[in-house]
Amino acid sequence: MVIPDRPAITAPAGGATGIKMQTQFTATNPGSGPLTWLWTTGSLGIGVTAMDGTVTMPDISEYGLTFPASASLSLTVFATGGERAELGARAFGDYINYIILAGGMAAPGFAADGSLTVSDSLSYTTAP
Repeated sequence: MVIPDRPAITAPAGGATGIKMQTQFTATNPGSGPLTWLWTTGSLGIGVTAMDGTVTMPDISEYGLTFPASASLSLTVFATGGERAELGARAFGDYINYIILAGGMAAPGFAADGSLTVSDSLSYTTAP
C-alpha cells in the first residue's frame, strides 16, 4: 500500500488578513488529482472541488448569503486521486464517514476505492 502525500496550502500564508471572496488560494496535490477546498467561518461553510491548484471562493450572494467581515476564516483542502473533478467531490463525504467510523465504530464506508488525504488547516481574517 502506498499512502499519498498530503496536499499543502501554499498561498495565502496562514494568518493573512484582508481575505475576500476574490482572494486567490493555492494548494498542491502531490497525487495530481482533484482538490476539494472547504472554507469555514462561524456557521458558514463554503466549498468547491476543482482540478486547478488555484481557486477563489464561489459567489455565495446568489444564495442570499453575505460573506462576513472581520471574521476568523479556516481553510482545509482535501485531495483525492483521479482525473476528473467529480471524483474529488466525494472527498468531504468520505472524510465525514471516516470520522463517524473512528468515533462510532460503524459508518457507510467510502464511496469508492482510492485515496483521501487532508491538508493542515490554515486560519485567516476576512476583510473589514
